[in-house]
Amino acid sequence: GTGHPVSSAPIVNGAVHIARGKLEYVGPRLEAAKLRGTAIMDTTGLHVYPGLVNAGTSLGLEEIQSVQGTIDTTEIADFQPDLQAVWAYNPFSAIIEVARSEGITSALVLQAGGTVSSRTGVVHLDGWSMQETLVASPLTLRIELPSLPTEFPDDMQEDRKAELKRAHRKQLALIEEFFDRATHYAKVSRLAKDNSSLAPKRDGRLEAMIPYLTGDAPVLMNANSYKQIREALEFARRYKLRPILFGAREAWKLAEELAKEKLDVIFCRTTSYPGGKFEPWDSVYSSPAALDGAGVWFCIAVSDPELSKQLGVEAGLAVAYGLNEETALRAITQTPAEMLGIGERVGTLEVGKMADVIVTTDSPLQAGNAVVAEFIAGKPIDLSNKHTRNDEMFHHRPAPNLGPEPTLRGPKPMRMKGAGEALK
Repeated sequence: GTGHPVSSAPIVNGAVHIARGKLEYVGPRLEAAKLRGTAIMDTTGLHVYPGLVNAGTSLGLEEIQSVQGTIDTTEIADFQPDLQAVWAYNPFSAIIEVARSEGITSALVLQAGGTVSSRTGVVHLDGWSMQETLVASPLTLRIELPSLPTEFPDDMQEDRKAELKRAHRKQLALIEEFFDRATHYAKVSRLAKDNSSLAPKRDGRLEAMIPYLTGDAPVLMNANSYKQIREALEFARRYKLRPILFGAREAWKLAEELAKEKLDVIFCRTTSYPGGKFEPWDSVYSSPAALDGAGVWFCIAVSDPELSKQLGVEAGLAVAYGLNEETALRAITQTPAEMLGIGERVGTLEVGKMADVIVTTDSPLQAGNAVVAEFIAGKPIDLSNKHTRNDEMFHHRPAPNLGPEPTLRGPKPMRMKGAGEALK
């Protein structure tokens, strides 16, 4: 088939060899004699891509929105950096099967709630236990700063506006206090390496903050509007953080600045509505193209678990609105893997990497594409899911034995001659 390593040019009439969970060969077609004893899949006329990477979702943390017991997306505390989102991950979620059947093989799992909610981690969308499914954790630290609206509603009372502003200042003061304490804790801990008598009393929450305050690991800052992005960047500069913007709906307004400062962006999602009243109708659709044109390093993600399956289509919409096709493909494979620090393991078809491979009828960017085979860490994946099983079940539903049609009574205009006919 046609191989698409992503990190290099497509390979027409190519081959991929998987062994012991890794990619052993990626290149021109191999002679069958060299593969004696190996199971061979003929992908003639098909395409072979690396598995897609969703760089930010609550997949596995949420099942049925109307059933509270199936939702574990939000922490009740304002500051919980000691937690890891993957601890709440449910590998048996029905939504995971659906996302997997559309070519997504790994995802960055994140929680919401509070200000510093938890640390994120990447999982494979296969496995019975966390030991089997975990790719890497902890990775980024999720931060969401409170933000007042750009303008209050015209009919809002002045005392209500003042109340909201006071609450906002109070919340910001608590956040600054926590970060000041964490910064002091990190400095004292560093000094304690040379003088153990200086070691502070251990605090799990402050301990977890150290790699992010020292710049050894990035923070994921949730911000969508221009105002929120400005506030997030100012906060990051103050505490010398390494920010990755998440959401970034209006990041196109600061594209040149983001490129100049070499700030990374996880754009989520291309099919969102514009946030402001006076935004261009296609501003969100074309935002990835604007970021790419300015030289911003970005990837595309879908945070909603039930819509995670649309990752390829979301990137495809960006192509329809000006984004280069190769860049769009990298934005859901190689770029998120490298941005999250797991690029040596997943994201491209290269020898030595984990064998996350999908076989497709077309580009993952096309809405009409179908995934016909998939491997995660070299393991063949069953692509059936709740949707396909329901489709199969109802296609084979036995004919109902309902008896003769009842005689309908009522005025003539309300009577029908038979089932399915229009009212006369």
